[in-house]
Amino acid sequence: MGWPIVASRRDQQDYVAALNTADIRPIVDRTFAFAQLPEAFRYQASGAHFGKICVKW
Repeated sequence: MGWPIVASRRDQQDYVAALNTADIRPIVDRTFAFAQLPEAFRYQASGAHFGKICVKW
């Protein structure tokens, strides 16, 4: 059984609060439009990214 990709909402809130407190910003590798969602998932599956993959909608 694999690990979940996304933790609980509370875990995410705690993580964001810790990042803000430490003034740490994630590295964004690439941003996709919502219409490009299938391409974003293919990009993630390729493993070619370094940092976060974002989707705008």
